[in-house]
Amino acid sequence: MDGQSPVPREPIAALAARLRPVRVLVVGDLMLDRYIAGEVSRRDPDHGSDILTETGRHDCLGGAANVARNAAALGAEAALCGLIGADPEGERLRALLRESGISAESARVAPERPTTLKQRFSAPGHALLRADRETSAPLPPDIEAALLARCAASMDEFDAVILSDYAKGVLRGGLAGDIIGLARASGIPVLVDPKGADFVRYAGAAYLTPNQAEFTRAAGGLSPTELVTRLDLDGLVITRAEHGATLFDRTGTREFPTEPVAKPEATGAGDSFIAMLAVACASGMGIDDAVRLANHAGRLACLRPRTAAVTKADLAEDAAAAERPVDPLLAQVALWKAAGLRVGFTNGCFDLLHAGHVHLIEQARARCDRLIVAVNTDASVRRLKGPVRPIHRLDHRMRVLGALRSVDLVTAFDDTTPLRLIEAITPDLLVKGADYTVETVVGASHVLAHGGTVFLAELIEGLSTTAALGGGQPVD
Repeated sequence: MDGQSPVPREPIAALAARLRPVRVLVVGDLMLDRYIAGEVSRRDPDHGSDILTETGRHDCLGGAANVARNAAALGAEAALCGLIGADPEGERLRALLRESGISAESARVAPERPTTLKQRFSAPGHALLRADRETSAPLPPDIEAALLARCAASMDEFDAVILSDYAKGVLRGGLAGDIIGLARASGIPVLVDPKGADFVRYAGAAYLTPNQAEFTRAAGGLSPTELVTRLDLDGLVITRAEHGATLFDRTGTREFPTEPVAKPEATGAGDSFIAMLAVACASGMGIDDAVRLANHAGRLACLRPRTAAVTKADLAEDAAAAERPVDPLLAQVALWKAAGLRVGFTNGCFDLLHAGHVHLIEQARARCDRLIVAVNTDASVRRLKGPVRPIHRLDHRMRVLGALRSVDLVTAFDDTTPLRLIEAITPDLLVKGADYTVETVVGASHVLAHGGTVFLAELIEGLSTTAALGGGQPVD
């Protein structure tokens, strides 16, 4: 790569300690993210569609509002400029902003436009549907002028400006360019999370943070460094999901890898990324350090359910955990439990995966938010089943199980029973087949003593690995 230089390796905890209580203005599309969970146990007799029986709902700040929430969680004083509809969703959005300590004085109530609402419906183990209510029409000139005036009146009070463009209309016209001009005149950096195929309206910003697909769509065949020059940017940060991020600026190109996340919850990760980048830059950090922190914040957001905010405490705890010999499995379980998720556990050899196994796993996942499946190692299977087993080696069995949408995490254990693993995890739900009793389920007493439940799943008669191989032993 041209002009490549080594990435500074100052510890993340030390970088996080350098964040200051800066002031950040976030301009863009304000949204309400609503998550509706339920169970599907019957079908509509008239239309044949599934019926979702709602079991819970959770509202979160979304879009530019989530960017501001993330900035505030990092200790910044965050203010918002955008549109909120005169509707119940708008009132809910305002209430969540107040709870997060975010000023919305520069946001305008727009009776003619609905509050942007994203509703995500899910059943245990999988997403069902997302229903959006929105408008993407450009702003009328009078509303655009009013928003610009509100930004201009307080621009000198801020240390950084973030433009959060979700293509819902607020930044579709000339507002982005006008705000960039105002900020540059005051010496304030503008960072943009862009959308669409035309990045020209962001010309003069400090940094853009598109993902790879967004960059490819907008670049028109230009290289990243050519786009930096064409738009008079300080730099371009292309986010690459599990591959981290790449920074292109006038001094060269730098790669910032990240640790992959199994089955990431990517919603809102870009919001966490740009909020951290802006707060770090406003705190006086160099861009390399700022991208390293932003990369870390984006990864932590992927570990959390729903749209989430990453705090300074999260950064410190994650950095401390990285220095301790903590089992990644237990670290993931701790994150799930801290987020209020119900963790389930089941185990077996799963040597020849069949419909009976899948049926048990689906029943387990329907009763929890995250399901861990523990698999006997090859040596453990031999101790239980004899020298000719397993048919498939451990890594193959784990890979097949990990491909099931009902399974959130697969791990292995070498003991004859998973008791030590169950005691370490302390799941909220322990699942075995109905050929057991609660008294004979390994780990049941531990789970029950810690407030959990034990569920005996229905079995499909006649289905077992050993039966398929011509034996008469019980199912794995």
